[in-house]
Amino acid sequence: MEDNSTYQREMAEHLVQSVGWYEAMEFAREYQWEGVMIHILALEPNRGIKPTLQ
Repeated sequence: MEDNSTYQREMAEHLVQSVGWYEAMEFAREYQWEGVMIHILALEPNRGIKPTLQ
């Protein structure tokens, strides 16, 4: 069974790059995108993980 994990990760990376980490979290929370929010949390600035999209 295929899941949306790759799509959700890409969406999270695009959001963080576009509007910043905090705004991306608010956006995902507002639209109840729990899967995207999990990936945004992995990109938290304090963790030192950077988006991989080019």
